[in-house]
Amino acid sequence: MLNDLDSFFFYHSEPLRSTIASLRSIVCQYSPDISETWEYKMPTYRYKKKRVCYIWIDKLTDEPYLGFIDGQDLNHPSLEAGERRRMAAYRVSLEGDIDMATIHTLLDLAIDYVSDK
Repeated sequence: MLNDLDSFFFYHSEPLRSTIASLRSIVCQYSPDISETWEYKMPTYRYKKKRVCYIWIDKLTDEPYLGFIDGQDLNHPSLEAGERRRMAAYRVSLEGDIDMATIHTLLDLAIDYVSDK
């Protein structure tokens, strides 16, 4: 039996399953100081115990995104805040390759931000 965290990644059908699994791998492998937790019924990633980002699926479009905690304070054109006050999202297409360079840049920005707190 899978725990809630693993179920999140295996419950969905392709190509969503592969895309969110890839996002999980990219974030987890980015730094040995990043840990994965299950919070608010979603996979959440912490850098040295400070929340940095999470993986979620847009309920309207069924497309995944990386949500960045305090994302409104991160200055990057790929982030969209929408109606969120604190978070900002980096949307990932189900078609084509995932832009790892952009994700790494966003993780750098987020980690720098939480490290300064």
